[in-house]
Amino acid sequence: MDFLQCLAALCNWFALAILLFSFSANSSAGEFHAHQDIEKTAEAFLRQHLEQTHTDNFDIRISTLDQRLKLSQCDSPLDAYLPPGAKLYGKTTVGVRCSGGKPWKIFVPVTLALYEKVLAVSRTIVKGETLGPEDFTMVSKEVGPASQTYFRNSQQALGFIAKRSIPAGRILTAHMVQAPRLVQAGQEVILLATTPQLEVRMKGKALSDGSKGDLINVRNVRSKRVVQGIVIHAGVVRVNM
Repeated sequence: MDFLQCLAALCNWFALAILLFSFSANSSAGEFHAHQDIEKTAEAFLRQHLEQTHTDNFDIRISTLDQRLKLSQCDSPLDAYLPPGAKLYGKTTVGVRCSGGKPWKIFVPVTLALYEKVLAVSRTIVKGETLGPEDFTMVSKEVGPASQTYFRNSQQALGFIAKRSIPAGRILTAHMVQAPRLVQAGQEVILLATTPQLEVRMKGKALSDGSKGDLINVRNVRSKRVVQGIVIHAGVVRVNM
């Protein structure tokens, strides 16, 4: 075999090797499910869930799956779900599973930020001041585990008293204020006792300050007896019959 024949044979062999390698690579790629499809399934599920149950103001960041992860190509549509105990804020996970002929499941890491409109103060509030309707402004805030301490509208905080100085622009939380005093020590109050069939009102005298829901001591003006009752309105204390 001369030089030209060897060269031609070598070229044919090289072309065949490339063809076989390409076929093998394509076959391998077809055997495994695309990571991008898994990630998109997780994001679409989470987006739909949040729009239906929470808010449309959020940011979803899906972590890229490890390229070494090989999952069989699923022959049915992927199904996404929230694992038990999964939280809807911060770093969390979304489950994605294949229920086809070669079933598998994986937990996709996600970073989730939720934003809500919450109350902030529009001016500096001095300790002891009572908050009025002109003292509030609404701002967007990323919420999380402490979201229950924020106020969502001015009516929730109207009349509350500042427990400390609050700088202008600061987001208002329940820890910064206290409920308005509906009863003051020494004040004459109405003692309200009710049953399904009867309502009795008596005069009493508060022995301590109280906000709505507080349990305070009151003296029945007529009997002089000291009883405990719950403040329900300004100047009204509910007591047991």
